[in-house]
Amino acid sequence: MKTSAEDLWNQMEQAHQTFRRLVGEFKSVDKATRLRLIQEGCKNRPLTLAILEYLVDDELKDLLPFLMSHVRSVHGYIGHFRRVILSLPKEWLLEHIEAVAEPLLQAGDDQEYRRFLELYIQIDPQLTKRLAQRALASRDPNIQEAGQDFIEKLD
Repeated sequence: MKTSAEDLWNQMEQAHQTFRRLVGEFKSVDKATRLRLIQEGCKNRPLTLAILEYLVDDELKDLLPFLMSHVRSVHGYIGHFRRVILSLPKEWLLEHIEAVAEPLLQAGDDQEYRRFLELYIQIDPQLTKRLAQRALASRDPNIQEAGQDFIEKLD
Protein backbone atom coordinates (compact mmCIF):
# COMPACT_ATOMS: atom_id res chain seq x y z
CA MET A 1 0.00 0.00 0.00
CA LYS A 2 1.33 3.40 -0.99
CA THR A 3 1.93 6.04 1.69
CA SER A 4 -0.20 9.14 1.25
CA ALA A 5 1.33 12.57 0.82
CA GLU A 6 -0.17 13.61 4.16
CA ASP A 7 1.44 10.62 5.90
CA LEU A 8 4.78 11.48 4.33
CA TRP A 9 4.42 15.08 5.44
CA ASN A 10 3.67 13.98 9.01
CA GLN A 11 6.68 11.65 9.00
CA MET A 12 8.91 14.47 7.75
CA GLU A 13 7.59 16.77 10.48
CA GLN A 14 8.39 14.16 13.11
CA ALA A 15 11.86 13.57 11.64
CA HIS A 16 12.49 17.33 11.58
CA GLN A 17 11.42 17.68 15.21
CA THR A 18 13.74 14.83 16.14
CA PHE A 19 16.56 16.45 14.16
CA ARG A 20 16.08 19.81 15.88
CA ARG A 21 16.04 18.12 19.30
CA LEU A 22 19.25 16.26 18.48
CA VAL A 23 20.89 19.46 17.23
CA GLY A 24 20.00 21.08 20.56
CA GLU A 25 21.59 18.19 22.42
CA PHE A 26 24.62 18.31 20.11
CA LYS A 27 25.05 22.01 20.87
CA SER A 28 25.30 21.15 24.57
CA VAL A 29 28.45 19.11 23.91
CA ASP A 30 31.67 21.03 24.57
CA LYS A 31 32.66 23.33 21.72
CA ALA A 32 35.97 21.65 20.82
CA THR A 33 34.33 18.24 20.49
CA ARG A 34 31.42 19.68 18.50
CA LEU A 35 33.69 21.45 16.02
CA ARG A 36 35.94 18.40 15.66
CA LEU A 37 32.95 16.18 14.90
CA ILE A 38 31.62 18.65 12.33
CA GLN A 39 34.97 18.63 10.54
CA GLU A 40 35.37 14.87 10.72
CA GLY A 41 31.78 14.26 9.66
CA CYS A 42 32.00 16.28 6.49
CA LYS A 43 31.77 13.19 4.33
CA ASN A 44 28.04 13.79 4.76
CA ARG A 45 28.03 17.34 3.38
CA PRO A 46 24.24 17.84 3.54
CA LEU A 47 24.23 17.01 7.25
CA THR A 48 27.31 19.15 7.87
CA LEU A 49 25.70 22.12 6.13
CA ALA A 50 22.47 21.62 8.07
CA ILE A 51 24.41 21.66 11.34
CA LEU A 52 26.39 24.76 10.30
CA GLU A 53 23.10 26.67 10.07
CA TYR A 54 22.65 26.25 13.82
CA LEU A 55 26.09 27.51 14.82
CA VAL A 56 26.80 30.98 16.12
CA ASP A 57 29.39 33.30 14.57
CA ASP A 58 32.10 32.44 17.12
CA GLU A 59 31.86 28.78 16.19
CA LEU A 60 31.83 29.54 12.47
CA LYS A 61 34.87 31.78 12.91
CA ASP A 62 36.74 28.85 14.45
CA LEU A 63 35.73 26.75 11.45
CA LEU A 64 36.95 29.23 8.81
CA PRO A 65 39.94 27.07 7.75
CA PHE A 66 37.61 24.10 7.36
CA LEU A 67 35.08 26.19 5.43
CA MET A 68 37.78 27.63 3.16
CA SER A 69 39.02 24.13 2.35
CA HIS A 70 35.53 23.42 0.98
CA VAL A 71 35.40 26.45 -1.33
CA ARG A 72 38.75 25.85 -3.01
CA SER A 73 37.40 23.43 -5.60
CA VAL A 74 34.21 22.95 -7.56
CA HIS A 75 31.62 20.56 -6.12
CA GLY A 76 27.88 20.53 -5.70
CA TYR A 77 27.98 22.20 -2.29
CA ILE A 78 30.45 25.02 -2.94
CA GLY A 79 27.69 27.64 -3.00
CA HIS A 80 26.41 26.48 0.37
CA PHE A 81 29.85 26.69 1.95
CA ARG A 82 30.35 30.14 0.40
CA ARG A 83 27.08 31.34 1.92
CA VAL A 84 28.23 30.18 5.36
CA ILE A 85 31.49 32.10 4.96
CA LEU A 86 29.66 35.17 3.66
CA SER A 87 27.37 35.08 6.70
CA LEU A 88 30.32 35.97 8.94
CA PRO A 89 30.77 39.63 9.93
CA LYS A 90 32.46 41.37 7.00
CA GLU A 91 35.05 43.27 9.04
CA TRP A 92 36.14 40.11 10.85
CA LEU A 93 36.29 38.23 7.56
CA LEU A 94 38.43 40.94 5.97
CA GLU A 95 40.86 40.69 8.88
CA HIS A 96 41.20 36.89 8.81
CA ILE A 97 40.44 35.37 5.42
CA GLU A 98 43.79 36.03 3.75
CA ALA A 99 45.75 34.35 6.54
CA VAL A 100 43.45 31.33 6.37
CA ALA A 101 43.70 31.14 2.57
CA GLU A 102 47.49 31.51 2.52
CA PRO A 103 48.46 27.88 3.20
CA LEU A 104 45.89 26.71 0.67
CA LEU A 105 47.22 29.08 -1.99
CA GLN A 106 50.90 28.28 -1.45
CA ALA A 107 50.48 24.99 -3.23
CA GLY A 108 47.36 26.13 -5.10
CA ASP A 109 46.73 25.98 -8.80
CA ASP A 110 44.68 28.25 -11.02
CA GLN A 111 41.44 26.55 -9.99
CA GLU A 112 42.02 27.35 -6.32
CA TYR A 113 42.89 30.92 -7.19
CA ARG A 114 39.69 31.19 -9.24
CA ARG A 115 37.52 29.74 -6.47
CA PHE A 116 38.98 32.13 -3.91
CA LEU A 117 38.69 35.06 -6.30
CA GLU A 118 35.03 34.15 -6.86
CA LEU A 119 34.51 34.23 -3.10
CA TYR A 120 36.58 37.36 -2.53
CA ILE A 121 34.71 39.37 -5.14
CA GLN A 122 31.58 38.85 -3.06
CA ILE A 123 33.36 40.18 0.02
CA ASP A 124 35.40 43.19 -1.03
CA PRO A 125 36.95 44.66 -4.21
CA GLN A 126 40.29 45.48 -2.52
CA LEU A 127 40.57 41.95 -1.15
CA THR A 128 39.91 40.63 -4.65
CA LYS A 129 42.42 43.02 -6.20
CA ARG A 130 45.19 41.90 -3.82
CA LEU A 131 44.68 38.24 -4.71
CA ALA A 132 44.35 38.99 -8.42
CA GLN A 133 47.62 40.95 -8.35
CA ARG A 134 49.29 38.09 -6.52
CA ALA A 135 48.02 35.74 -9.23
CA LEU A 136 49.41 38.05 -11.94
CA ALA A 137 52.84 37.80 -10.29
CA SER A 138 52.79 33.98 -10.37
CA ARG A 139 55.11 32.02 -12.63
CA ASP A 140 52.20 29.80 -13.62
CA PRO A 141 50.50 31.21 -16.74
CA ASN A 142 47.16 29.66 -15.74
CA ILE A 143 47.25 31.43 -12.38
CA GLN A 144 48.24 34.64 -14.16
CA GLU A 145 45.22 34.24 -16.44
CA ALA A 146 42.93 33.84 -13.41
CA GLY A 147 44.35 37.04 -11.97
CA GLN A 148 43.88 38.89 -15.25
CA ASP A 149 40.28 37.69 -15.55
CA PHE A 150 39.46 39.15 -12.14
CA ILE A 151 41.34 42.40 -12.71
CA GLU A 152 39.12 42.84 -15.76
CA LYS A 153 36.00 42.00 -13.73
CA LEU A 154 36.96 44.66 -11.20
CA ASP A 155 37.35 47.28 -13.93
